[in-house]
Amino acid sequence: MLSAFRQGTDAYLDYRLIKAGSFTGFDEDLAERWTIKHSFYVAVGGLRISNTSYLTMEGVIFGITEKVVDVDTIPSQRAIADKSKADITVKMITIVQVRWLLVQCIARAISKLPVTTLEITVLAYIPCMLFITAFWWEKPYNVNEPTLLTIDRPNMRNEDDRICRYGRLPTFINCSLEGALEIFEGNLSGIFVLAAACFVFGGIHCTAWNFAFNSAAERWLWRISSVILCSVIPVLSMAMKATEQIMGMVHWFIVVWIGGPVLVLYVAARLYLLVECFVGLRSLPSECYSTVVWTSFISHV
Repeated sequence: MLSAFRQGTDAYLDYRLIKAGSFTGFDEDLAERWTIKHSFYVAVGGLRISNTSYLTMEGVIFGITEKVVDVDTIPSQRAIADKSKADITVKMITIVQVRWLLVQCIARAISKLPVTTLEITVLAYIPCMLFITAFWWEKPYNVNEPTLLTIDRPNMRNEDDRICRYGRLPTFINCSLEGALEIFEGNLSGIFVLAAACFVFGGIHCTAWNFAFNSAAERWLWRISSVILCSVIPVLSMAMKATEQIMGMVHWFIVVWIGGPVLVLYVAARLYLLVECFVGLRSLPSECYSTVVWTSFISHV
């Protein structure tokens, strides 16, 4: 989610700046046909000037405004969409499947039929999936063959470091870590997204508070882990934000001596919930095998 939030907001901001004509010398025809998909295409390393160097958004803007990059070699929106391995059909099928699971769980609850912890765990990931899908709706997926651009100065890469970045692409882990660092450095919008995600994700797990577990110990561990998911990361991030302007020593004490154990505790809680949702299937109530009578939801049937 951190990766989706970071990439989505950056792509939208770049798109709005280009459309608003904020960059002097930017090609007007290219600005007219520039879309959010283009911004995502740049973010995933879709525009390259060699087999080892890809352009960042800053590099693209610099190259175009300085008349270094041939704008005719920048692909169209349809060409970028053709490179993506996931079209709108695949996305809609996924959303339909998610909605079916959600409707089925709601129907079971209305029919007084038990829901398993595995189903609750899957439900907890649905808001995360919808959030990521919304922010990455225009993102091309699994682009294996980038677009090689034509440049007017062959030695451009050695003239200005702003034009390109060397090394591997900004992978999912890299973007997530960058987003996390921004949050812990006091990005209020990032803190809000993180807190909301933790409340929703942990809150859905809390709906299994009074479920039938195989032992009292498993029930209490589930409850404690669910509360940890709801609270520890938002509290930690807000504490770091509150102390960053007070005293450097206090701030780093929270980061190192409190943040470390809290993150370990959070990971342990996540692992327990993940394991328990499968372990709990070893002995289910007989009602879990009952299906919903859908005709009971239709009047006069």
